[in-house]
Amino acid sequence: MVKIGLVSLISVIFIAHIISILIGFIAGRLKLLKYSTFKKMNTYMADPFTLKLKEMLHIDFFESIRQKKRFAIFFTIFINNLVLAAFISRTLYGVIFFIPLFLTIWGGLGKGMVYSKIGLAHILNPIGLFEFPAYLLSAACGVKLGLCIFDLIFNKDASVLMDLFKVLITLYPIIIFLLLAGAIVETLFLMKVELPENISLSRKNIDKHMNDYFKDE
Repeated sequence: MVKIGLVSLISVIFIAHIISILIGFIAGRLKLLKYSTFKKMNTYMADPFTLKLKEMLHIDFFESIRQKKRFAIFFTIFINNLVLAAFISRTLYGVIFFIPLFLTIWGGLGKGMVYSKIGLAHILNPIGLFEFPAYLLSAACGVKLGLCIFDLIFNKDASVLMDLFKVLITLYPIIIFLLLAGAIVETLFLMKVELPENISLSRKNIDKHMNDYFKDE
């Protein structure tokens, strides 16, 4: 049986994420990797199923911001963060246990590149303070899921299912609470954003603006 304590598991994922942020920050500052290249690599590695769900969820999101539809904004943020970012990408994909850990490291590299442009002080933004630990905990659930499947297949140990269940019922209420709080804070922030009528808010156009912002000087 593969034994690793929950606290130890969360600690490993946390340290891996912090190190990846620092590596991304250094790579961004030294121009070792272009943001546009990172985004392209991200697109190639993305799961088509999750991307399709995200596109469906975001069809009216930016229009909701423009029209100040508070509940629609909150609902989209919360469902996207809980279902797609936390449950599917970081927990469910734990059937191959290294995927949540890989996504945590990859996400850290992306954050580091962004912080290299806007400054490390933005790590302490109020939205990230809620979402960051939620994603780490959901990744811990995913790695735990993968380890349990490993035990079931190779060690024929069905007792790990109860261990997995205990982890899920311990961590997911915390994850849900954190993402609820994060969605509320983000909604309050977006309600103050004024979007001009003549701006195209398509995903393609937004990606273009991001690439222009992060282009090499």
